[in-house]
Amino acid sequence: MSVEELKQEILAERPELKEFLAQYQEKTDLALELLKLRKLAGLTKDALADVSGLSLDQIERLEAPTGDLPTESDVEIYKAVCQQSHEG
Repeated sequence: MSVEELKQEILAERPELKEFLAQYQEKTDLALELLKLRKLAGLTKDALADVSGLSLDQIERLEAPTGDLPTESDVEIYKAVCQQSHEG
């Protein structure tokens, strides 16, 4: 499922979120992409934290649909661990 498909599914269930998602589109898209990668890898937040060295708080901020954009290095670490777990 693509990020756009996931967004459409969320909006079908909660149409009141349309304005919210538009306001935080870049952060929301990133959060959904990361969440999708983690789910495909079969990792819990705790397992990702253990393997990646990121704290649970950092992972929750990465997956949050709002807030500041995370650092590029945190995103790269998150993605690398998910990809390794998915392939391995």
